[in-house]
Amino acid sequence: MKEYSSAIHDYIQSNRQNIVSMLSHLVRIPSVYEEGKEGAIFGEACRDAVLHAEALYKEVGLDTFTNKDCAYTLGRTQGDDKVIGIFTHADVVSAVEEDWILTKPFEPIEKDGFLVGRGAEDNKSGIVSAIWAVKAMKHAGVMPKSTLLIYSGGNEEGGMCDLEYFEKEQTLPDVAIVPDNEYPVCRGEKGILRFWASFRTPFETVISINGGQALNIVLGSVRCEMKYSEALLKELHKACDGKSEYTLTAGDTIVLTAKGKSTHAAYSEGSVNALWVMIQALKTCKSLGNDLAILKNAEMLVADPFSETVGLGTSDTTFKKTTCTNGVVMVTDGCLKLSFDTRYGTEVDVDTFVRGYQGLLDKMDADCQVVERNDGYVIPENSPIIESMTQAWYSVTGDDSKPVVSYGGTYARHLKNAVSIGTFIPTTPKLDLPDGHGGIHQPDEVIDIDGLLKSIEVITHMILKADEALHA
Repeated sequence: MKEYSSAIHDYIQSNRQNIVSMLSHLVRIPSVYEEGKEGAIFGEACRDAVLHAEALYKEVGLDTFTNKDCAYTLGRTQGDDKVIGIFTHADVVSAVEEDWILTKPFEPIEKDGFLVGRGAEDNKSGIVSAIWAVKAMKHAGVMPKSTLLIYSGGNEEGGMCDLEYFEKEQTLPDVAIVPDNEYPVCRGEKGILRFWASFRTPFETVISINGGQALNIVLGSVRCEMKYSEALLKELHKACDGKSEYTLTAGDTIVLTAKGKSTHAAYSEGSVNALWVMIQALKTCKSLGNDLAILKNAEMLVADPFSETVGLGTSDTTFKKTTCTNGVVMVTDGCLKLSFDTRYGTEVDVDTFVRGYQGLLDKMDADCQVVERNDGYVIPENSPIIESMTQAWYSVTGDDSKPVVSYGGTYARHLKNAVSIGTFIPTTPKLDLPDGHGGIHQPDEVIDIDGLLKSIEVITHMILKADEALHA
């Protein structure tokens, strides 16, 4: 191993700028889900990102296949009948441009050792990592005996519907590595449950409440429009003046905006829901009349990310607390509608949890509509795949950290013999950014460039270790 590990390391380090350039080109594609059509099932931008990944695979000499609707693309080496899959995704979550400080979401910049841009970490870094792992192995003359299959999907953030197309057309690999999580290796992931809470009684004074980028991002900003009255405007000025989290304007109607602290729904501890912030001002306004009852019920639902305020908190030995966060808010036909993203451990009785919310919402004069349920999984620490990936991690880093479990969801839950791993290894002091900025699904999403290079080195060794295990 020593004879090729230094060659891999030196090759990756010497191509730093080429790696950054490749990632920057991918980030420039605004591959957020849109309504699909023939040839672009998840929208034109997601199609463009998938096709860009295909072109990169061809450049490195891989055989390629792209689904006719651009649901996914594959790059394949010419190995034997054992198959190692690397699963990445080309789509990203949406971004509110005005929330970004350092740059526009799809205009990546390099700053103080970081690349800034939507998808820089999640998950266009995964595509780049897989490609440069292949290039590094070719350079070092240590291509695996197994066939290496690189997958880039176009709908991971939107529910992983792209994998349904893959499973109909392809055979699952013997081992799969998903660079879209945490190091040293994730041996399990929480389940994901998503539902909508739809209030039945329409507002009288509130015209609209709108906010949210995606179901799996804690609501970071929200806008409320209300019928004009002098009394209401006076009450809102009293509640909001001098507080930076609010913006209040008035014309034919009154418009109030509020900001919270957004995070990925899976890692919501410390988040502050913007609707909760807004309701702190609205609930002081007697002029809102009957609308206050609806708003106060909504306040209870979004008050904390663990459902403890409403008495439905649960926990798990391995995965700790169940989270339940609001990501999108809207008013439809005059009625308030809220989305919720729940992450639960393998020990949690999710059916009982759902029944609890159904009963609670019914008492609030609201309906509960479950739109997605995807149970999690956990692999024992002493399983062969976990042990081999941990060994590869240690061989590169010298770090003896134990395998972890993840609160997020990746393709790994849908594959066999699959693990998820990180996208970078922190090496550089964090950028000076406000809370709620810099992380995945947050404004000013960043990736540590030197940490990305180290991660490419790790995944290269993991591929070789998996190949060794498959041919033992």
